[in-house]
Amino acid sequence: MPIKVAVVYTARTDPNGHLGRPRRYTSKAACTDRRVPKAKLANTEHGSVERGCGVEVYPTEAGARARSEYIQQTLGALDGVAGSEYHYVKGGILLRVSGFLTPAQAKQYETALARVTG
Repeated sequence: MPIKVAVVYTARTDPNGHLGRPRRYTSKAACTDRRVPKAKLANTEHGSVERGCGVEVYPTEAGARARSEYIQQTLGALDGVAGSEYHYVKGGILLRVSGFLTPAQAKQYETALARVTG
């Protein structure tokens, strides 16, 4: 996949302020994917999931699933105004993939996640 790591967050740089907090993610990173059409991006901020993907690691799978559900409900309530994301959960890992990628391209992320997590 044509991706590169854009940012690995710390508690100080996490824009959500969740990193390391109780029941929140314990690590977070973002990647850019060259296949995402830059002209369509509403959020060009460094580390935006729209630009490729984001990975959030939670202490439990339940935590990762709860975060995924919250994000998907929020995006759904905004009826596409805030874009869309594909989500894949494996254990405590939530992989968020840009909705600008095709389903086949997003599936490559799911396959890679399965490969690295066994």
